[in-house]
Amino acid sequence: MERRITLAEEERNVSRWHWEEEGIRAVEYQRSLEGLKRFVEEVEVNRLHTLEDLSAVASLGGHDVAVLAVTQGKKIEKKTEQFEPTMGEPIRRVEREYVFTHSLGRLEIVVTASKGHSLISRYRLCGIHRYPSEELSVRLPSERDIAIGEKPNVDEQSMYAKDSRRGKRVYHPTQEPESPEIQQVFARLLI
Repeated sequence: MERRITLAEEERNVSRWHWEEEGIRAVEYQRSLEGLKRFVEEVEVNRLHTLEDLSAVASLGGHDVAVLAVTQGKKIEKKTEQFEPTMGEPIRRVEREYVFTHSLGRLEIVVTASKGHSLISRYRLCGIHRYPSEELSVRLPSERDIAIGEKPNVDEQSMYAKDSRRGKRVYHPTQEPESPEIQQVFARLLI
């Protein structure tokens, strides 16, 4: 007896938006693109005075950048093993990392999403072989708000900016949540 597949069954088996397996819907992708565009166009850096101010405008940025990396980037699976002393056997894990790269002449922008964080890096391509030299990198949490009230909600390694153009300066907004200078510099580097 031959079983016929109905149209409804066939539709359930076909995924129209293949990033649903990563938990991202097409509507969320579109909302993330619009959010990033609005962030770049509308943020007034001079109005950011505290970590809470920065959090209000940038907390969704880490999530939006991660969505862009997952949907437009290349998936890399890294297999890791950790030895568990109590069980006597190694624990094997597969960690996913998504990398989206965009080149603009001699500049290359790389967005990496992994383990609940987004890393945005800007490289200057040098020489004949176009060797990438990192100028700037900004790391943001992609799964949580930066601050709740006046208190940081992330540690200093979850959110920082490195500017190699001016003597390798590193900015940690969570270390000085009340400093307008740090919050504004971080926002300028992010934009």
